[in-house]
Amino acid sequence: MKKAVIDTNIIVSAIQTGDSISRDILRLVFLGHLTPLMSNALFLEYEAVTQRAEVMRRCHFSAPEAEQFLDAVFASSQWVEIYLAWRPNLLDEGDNFLIELAVAGNADYLITHNMRDLRNGELLFPQLLICNPQQFMVHWRSQI
Repeated sequence: MKKAVIDTNIIVSAIQTGDSISRDILRLVFLGHLTPLMSNALFLEYEAVTQRAEVMRRCHFSAPEAEQFLDAVFASSQWVEIYLAWRPNLLDEGDNFLIELAVAGNADYLITHNMRDLRNGELLFPQLLICNPQQFMVHWRSQI
């Protein structure tokens, strides 16, 4: 089974705008075809961002439904302990933990809307495909 780090912006996109591609990615998770990797840092970010008032105002879920949705994502995830901090020195220091999680969990994909910041690190990991949702789905469908 393929493993992926799913950036918070994909979760927000799926619950807010009804972005069908982001929802398709999460559908793969809930059907057991894709395993999201989770760390303490990503867990805390998911919770913090999805509880913001501006996010919830544009959300298609009530607050309890959003919480249930996150619980389902967390239950579907493979939790990864990060023992070695790889500092890929990304433009946004706050994104380094995503690469660290992907490397520690041996992820196949890092799926994000933030391509520019995540592809420009000093350390490169050629086995990790950093892609946006559209690129991921094209690649996924070509693997079936």
